[in-house]
Amino acid sequence: MDNSSCTATVFTDSRITLDSLHNANNHAYLIEEIRKRLSRLEGTKWKIEFLWVKARAGIYGNKIADRLAKEAARSTDAEMAFNRIPISTLYYELEEEAKQHWQKEWEKCTKAAITKEYFPTVQERLSMNIRVTPKIAAMTTGH
Repeated sequence: MDNSSCTATVFTDSRITLDSLHNANNHAYLIEEIRKRLSRLEGTKWKIEFLWVKARAGIYGNKIADRLAKEAARSTDAEMAFNRIPISTLYYELEEEAKQHWQKEWEKCTKAAITKEYFPTVQERLSMNIRVTPKIAAMTTGH
């Protein structure tokens, strides 16, 4: 190989992965493994770029990658390449599952019409930094 470097571009629709790779405080096992491999490649004059692509936007390779990833996840024949799940991942997945359940219950609820005007979705409510006091509760619920 001469003094020039080679470049490879990895396209992903996972913003979480990209954010995790750029977050120096994120030491999740898989993120650290990716960083180690990137470091090794850079030592051999490879430059790896990561670019985000919009999911389900009709990008040719993205659809194939999604299909292959789903097949691999469902496959019982595949050898387990990773058997450690970081505790932070478990907490994140549990929190997301709880939010989805909460949202479904919120949508089914026939009460709290005034509150729903202020907070149409659970995610909107959670993104606001509001200290819920009895007065705030009374104002938003009308009770």
